[in-house]
Amino acid sequence: MNIINRFLTLHKRYLSNLGATFISQAVSALSILILTPYFLKELGTEQFSIYGVILNLIVFSSIFDFGLNIGLLRKLVHRDQSQIQLINILFVFFIVLFLFSIPIYITIFHFGLVSNTNHSILIPVLVAIVVSQNIIAILFDVIIQSVNKIFVGKLIRITRTIIEFLLLFFICKLGSIKYLLLTTVCVNFIYILALFIFSKRELNYTISTKYFNWPLLKEHMLYSFWYFQNAVASVTVYNAQIIMISNFVDSINVAKYLVVTRFYDVIRTGLTNFTMVLFPTISSLQAEGNWQKLKNVYLKVLLRVSILVVVSFSIILTFGQHVFLQWSRFNDSITINLFQLYSVFVGLLIIEHVPTVFLSAFKFNKYPSIVASIQGIVGLLFTYLLIPHFGIIGGVVGSLFAFLLTNFWFNLYYLNTKLNQQISIVHAS
Repeated sequence: MNIINRFLTLHKRYLSNLGATFISQAVSALSILILTPYFLKELGTEQFSIYGVILNLIVFSSIFDFGLNIGLLRKLVHRDQSQIQLINILFVFFIVLFLFSIPIYITIFHFGLVSNTNHSILIPVLVAIVVSQNIIAILFDVIIQSVNKIFVGKLIRITRTIIEFLLLFFICKLGSIKYLLLTTVCVNFIYILALFIFSKRELNYTISTKYFNWPLLKEHMLYSFWYFQNAVASVTVYNAQIIMISNFVDSINVAKYLVVTRFYDVIRTGLTNFTMVLFPTISSLQAEGNWQKLKNVYLKVLLRVSILVVVSFSIILTFGQHVFLQWSRFNDSITINLFQLYSVFVGLLIIEHVPTVFLSAFKFNKYPSIVASIQGIVGLLFTYLLIPHFGIIGGVVGSLFAFLLTNFWFNLYYLNTKLNQQISIVHAS
């Protein structure tokens, strides 16, 4: 009993963060699992496909915080002297960015790069607002994360998800993408306000344009560049591909691809939480120079996540497949093959996510970001070449080949090399 109590005391904050993160993801997962088939029914295949592609565009556009938020998180953990000024600078920068993004989204929709059946100018404007809201929400959330209170941000997010779920469930009956996006915009305003209030409790700061400093913004952009590059690579793999696929296949096949990816997004996000919540701790241990402990933590997490993936995906490919087919209402051979092949891709992604988080927290992310960018480009190229011959299955095959050729082996090898180098340096001194 004493051992258990000691374990709980030492790991209380980690368990709180992990527990809140899992509950948050469980609520999000339940929301997705209920709303996805419901949207498909209420919106129809064509509108559902368009809405799904728009949501992917929103996620893709989230990279245009240019890695500044994750860079800020690392500086906050290390108590950088410019942290208060940086918060103000980033807030002002993101507002200006939003204003510049509106004509860009209008152009994207106008030229049909993303479908818009009713050609309403309001939809691209709402997309611009949602993207900016997501970026600003992350800004306030990283302030909370920096004091290792991830659970606070997650509890706020849980409340947001429940409110949005209830509103979308009823608004969906109107059959309008415009009203769905408008609902998200309204909920996000409340969400951002809550994050702002709680972040101020953790760090005493004020928002004012008088703190804006262009040279400091440029310096932070350079500092955060490889975080941005890695984010570009990530959304190229997941989200840009869906936008590409939507221009090659009909709405029914886009819908099939979307329901499979949304189902696995729930699983992938849930299983990567074990590593993601460690980011502030990893960065703090690095500041202490405790590289041997960091390597031990890394190996333990990698082993546990690998075992978790094997067990989880054994269940998913048996019992889980039956549940998926009942849930999605797609029971054809293409969907089944897509589901099975995508499971291999996602399982490997979850394992590779472990070294990715450690490299990001260490800021050893230059070469991994370059390799990840190569992966994204190669994946899109394979997708472009394979879809005409294999349909939507070609999209997954292209992504899997690109991943195995690049990120999967490189990040595991590179992190192990860097850890050994740092341990050798410590021993030599």
